Formats: sequence, C-alpha cells, structure tokens
Amino acid sequence: MNKMINKINNIKNPKQKITSLFNKKLELKYKLMMLVMAASLVGISAVSITSYYLLHSVISNQTKNQLQYVKERKATQINNYLQEVKNNSQALTNNRFIQDMIVVFQGAVLAIGTTGTEDTVYSAGYFNVFKIHNERIDKLAKVNKLSGITFVSQNGQVIYTNTDVEGATSKNLLGKNLLKGQLNDSAISTCFQKGKNGLHFVDFSYIKLLDRVISMICVPVHSEFSRVEEGIDSGDTIGVLITEVDRGQIEQITTEHWTPYNERSYIVGADGLPRSSHPNFLRNNNNNFQNIYKNMEKIKNELISFISSNTSLTKDTTKTFYDKENGEGYITSIMQFQPYEKVNWYMVTEAASSIVFKELTNVNIIIFLITFIVLVIMGFVGLWAGKIFSVPIIDVANLLEKRTSELNSLSKMLTDMSNQLSQSAAEQASSTTESVAAMNQMEAMVAQSNDFAHNSQKSTKDVKDKTEEGNKIMAQLSASMDLIRQNNAQLQNISHIINDITKKTNIINEIVFNTKILSFNASIEAARAGQHGRGFAVVAEEVSRLATTSGNAAQEIQDLLDNSKKQVEDIVKNTGSVIIEGHEVALKALNIFKEIALQINDINEHIRGIVQAGVEELDGIKKTSVALHQLDKTAQNNSKVSSDTLIYANQLKELNNKVHTAMNSLEGIILGEANIHHDSKKHSQSQITKHSA
Repeated sequence: MNKMINKINNIKNPKQKITSLFNKKLELKYKLMMLVMAASLVGISAVSITSYYLLHSVISNQTKNQLQYVKERKATQINNYLQEVKNNSQALTNNRFIQDMIVVFQGAVLAIGTTGTEDTVYSAGYFNVFKIHNERIDKLAKVNKLSGITFVSQNGQVIYTNTDVEGATSKNLLGKNLLKGQLNDSAISTCFQKGKNGLHFVDFSYIKLLDRVISMICVPVHSEFSRVEEGIDSGDTIGVLITEVDRGQIEQITTEHWTPYNERSYIVGADGLPRSSHPNFLRNNNNNFQNIYKNMEKIKNELISFISSNTSLTKDTTKTFYDKENGEGYITSIMQFQPYEKVNWYMVTEAASSIVFKELTNVNIIIFLITFIVLVIMGFVGLWAGKIFSVPIIDVANLLEKRTSELNSLSKMLTDMSNQLSQSAAEQASSTTESVAAMNQMEAMVAQSNDFAHNSQKSTKDVKDKTEEGNKIMAQLSASMDLIRQNNAQLQNISHIINDITKKTNIINEIVFNTKILSFNASIEAARAGQHGRGFAVVAEEVSRLATTSGNAAQEIQDLLDNSKKQVEDIVKNTGSVIIEGHEVALKALNIFKEIALQINDINEHIRGIVQAGVEELDGIKKTSVALHQLDKTAQNNSKVSSDTLIYANQLKELNNKVHTAMNSLEGIILGEANIHHDSKKHSQSQITKHSA
C-alpha cells in the first residue's frame, strides 16, 4: 500500500494521479476504499465550503454592522465635540471678563506705542498684565474645554494667545497683524475677517509662519455694555476670539477601539487630505501629518479614488479595499458628515480581514482535522466493506473460471466432432453421388434390356408362328414330298431366325452380366454408406438375383437355340439323303416341330419372365434411384448440419473466450492485475501438475 501511494505521489500530473488511483492494478477493496473516501471527501468538502461561506457571510455582515455603528458613533462624537467648541466659544465671547481682557490687552499693546504693525509687543508692562490675567483666562478656557484661544483686536493685531496643545509659544503669533503682515493671506486672516461678521469655521490648513496645521473657529466679541473711556458703546465689536480645534480630541475619538477586531478610524476630506493622523494615509508621506498640508500632497489610493468619485456617501456604504503597502485587505465602512455648514468630512472605519476572519481560519483548521479523521475512518470502513464484498465475488469468479474451463473442453470436443462429421458427410455425399450416377447408368441398361426382351418376345412369337406353319407343312409332307424342298428352304430361314435369336440372347447375357457388375458395385457403395445404405443393399441384392435368374433363362434359351439350330442344320443337311425316307423323316420332323413348338413356348414363357423381371428390375432401380436421391439429399443436409455445427462450435469457443476475458477483467477489478498474473501463474502450474499426474 505504501509503495502504491509513493508511486502515485511521484506522478506530477493531477489527472494522471486521479487515473492511477483507480488503476486496474488495484484490488477491489482498495478501489472501494478510495471511492468511499472520495465520496466522503466530496460530502465533507461540500458541507465545509457551505459552512465556510455561511460563516464568512455572517461574520462579514456582523463586521459591517459593527463598523457602521462605530463610524456613526465616532462621527457623532466629533460633531458633538465641534459643536461644543462652537457653543463654548460663543459662550466665552459673552463672558464679561473676556470682554474686559480684550480691552485690557488691547490697552497694554497700545501703551507700548505700536500702531497696528507687526512690532513686538513684548514689554515689561505687557507681561505684567499677562501674568495677572493669563492664569484666569487659561482656567476659564479649560472650564469651557477650549485648548487654545487667541484675542485679535479690531484692527487685526493679535493681542493675546495662550500656549496651544502642540507646545508652540505665544511668540509665534503674538503681535502679528492678520491684515497687513505675513499672515494677511493665511487661513487665520480669512477666519478673522469673516469672523468679525459672525461665527466662521476654518478647516485644517497649514500656517507657514507657525509651521503648523490648525483648524479654528472665529467668533466676534461684542461689548455687553458701554465703555465711555475707551469710546466703546454697548454692542460694539471689540475684537475676535479665535478658538483652535484640538486635533488631539479628534485623534482620541478616532483611535479608540470599540470592536474586538482592533478597528481603525480616521477622517478624510473631499480634497483628499486627512483630518486625522493614520498610517494608512501617512505611510507615503514620511509619517508626518504636517508635511501633507505643507506640500499639499493629496493621498492617492483606492479609497481616496472611491471617495472622490462618490462625493455623497450614505452611512451604509461598506466596501473591501486592499492595502498594497502591507498586503492586507480591509473591510471599510465610509460615511459623509458635516461638522459645519458646507464642510464635508468622511468618517472611515475599517478592520483588517485577517483579524476579522481569524476565528474562521481556526474553524477551517478544525474542519480540516475533522475531515482528515473522517477520511481515515471511512477509508477503514471502505477497506472492510471491500473485503466483505470481494469474497463472494471471488467465489463466483472461481466457479465461473471452472465452468469456463469445462465449457472450453466441451467446445473443443464439439469442434473435433463437427470436423469429423463434416468430413464423413462429405465422403458420404461423394459416395452417394457416385451411386446415383451408377444407378442412372444401370437404369438405362435395364431399360435397354427390357426393350431387347420385348423384341425377343416378338421374335419368339414369329418363330412360333413359323414353327406352327412348319408343323402344318410337315403334316402335309406325308401327302406330298414335293414340297420338301420348299420346306427345306423354310428350314434354312428358321436357321437364320435361330441365329438372330442367338444374337439377341447373347445381348441379353451381356446385359445380365453388366447388371450383375452394377449390382455388385451398388452393394459395395451401400456397404460404404453404412446404416443409410442398408435399404439400397437389399434392392441391389434383389436386382442381382433377378439378373442371375435372367441370365439362367437366357442361357437355357441359348442352349435350346443351339440345339434347334443344330437340329435344323442336320435336317437341312440330311434332307437330300433322306428324301427317300421322307415320310418317316417327315413324321420325325413333325414330332420334332412339335417339340420345337413346345420349346418355343417355353422360350416365350422365359422371355415373358425376362420381360416381367426387367419391368420389376426397372421399378426396383427407380425406387433405388429415389432412395439414392433421398440419401444424397440427406447427405447434403448432414453436410450442412455439420458445417453449421462447426460454426456454432467456433461461436461457442469465441463466447467462451469472451467469458474467460470477462472473468479475467472481473478478477482484475477484484484482485488487481498484479495479483491476477500471480494467481494465473499459480493456476497454470497447478494445471501442469494435474496433467503430469
């Protein structure tokens, strides 16, 4: 098993690996084991994949909902913070102390003798005023949760500023004129000018003189009562309060984690610049929030491109973005909100996919372990089932092999017998054909003999008539011897007739002889035909007997004719010498003629018997011919049957080979090709041992 697995592992093509798993060399139990394992793997994979995607969908939806909740809460907090800064700034401008401080610091600056230029305001008198009131101003600012405040006089000169959250001192801004000096084109100058007419918000901007990025709210300060000495009436604008937005508060809100996914939040504007620090934006800008605004380097990434192309994003906008820098995907939820009128910020809250789906990864590991355990268990189950199922199949295969061997032996025997039968049928057909030809010849000869017998019968009738006529003449011989000469001539004619009869009789003898030869040949062919020629042998024997009888009768006729001829010749020869004794001789001749008549009657009877025997012989030959034709037809049928039998035997042999091949394939499926070759070799050796025994 280990060798098989190592061999499969060495295959580089996955398709070849799958094919090798179900190779014919494997036994059925291993194939069944792999099939069960494959089915289990498919089922478990389907369940695992379905579970994975369900869990993935649940976790994704849960994460989206949490991120949406977090971004909404954080956007709300930032709005609340900015609204609080706005409200507290407005409240601070309504504070009488603050109003007095603006007048006091403006008087301190005027006491120095400056004329609204950017001359320094640092003097002992100013610092005395600063020390007296700064602590209270700072305390009041903290009470109102304001990080940095600046007082600007009506003519645009900064008359007071406390220390801001980033550690910059008042020396950076104190005494500067927002309308005429270095800051006249800055966002602070814009905020001051618009702030004199009402509350105004300035988004984050880089102030070159301060080398800082700040966002601020400018609120006009109106005198609550008249100040006669300063020439200020009630309600007059005495200056502008500039309150700096504490970016630290925004950073604190955005960096706070509210989910277990260690999410990160940040704010970005529609201009592509960040409103809070975050590595995702600052990685390509030396991690310096200030440098982005200083150089106006807009962030260029997939998220900013998405925001730029979708300026009005709802609170339910959630997408997945890929961070190429750290090779991490983030589930990102984006929402647009307005901290102030016409100011659009985008709250971005995102969580790393690796953290969100960390538990899902653990679940996948557990599923993998369960899958491995189940596959091992199902492998043993498949192996056990394969052993149970393969045993009866092997028994059936062995029985089938045994029956196949028997069927092979029977088919071989049937083939041999069919070959022998075919050969015998061919020989029988040949012999029968020869016998039919011989019988046809014999039938023709018997018919000819019958014709000769009829002619002989006619001749004997003529002889009888002549003999009767001679008898009459001999009867008249006693009355007149003169007629002896004439009778002598007639006797000569009788001698000629007897010669003709003798010739005919010789022909009959030849026919009888040939009939015997044909009958003898027919008996031989009937003996060769065996059981089928037995009836023909009886007919041939009867024909031989009739031929013998005809020969004997012909021989007797021949003897009679020879005697008659001799007697007639003697009579003719001695007629002249015995004319004297004519009367006596006539009487003797009369007696002789009577005997001749009787003998001719006998000859006639014999010829009639020959004719009758010829008719019967011809009828027997016809029946024999019919029997031979039937025997020939039977032989042809036997030949056809033997040929068909041989074909069926060959088909049976081919069927046996197919069954043997199917049986080998079945054993190959059950035991594998290697085991089959081994078992076949053992089977062959056992067969050799049996044959040797």
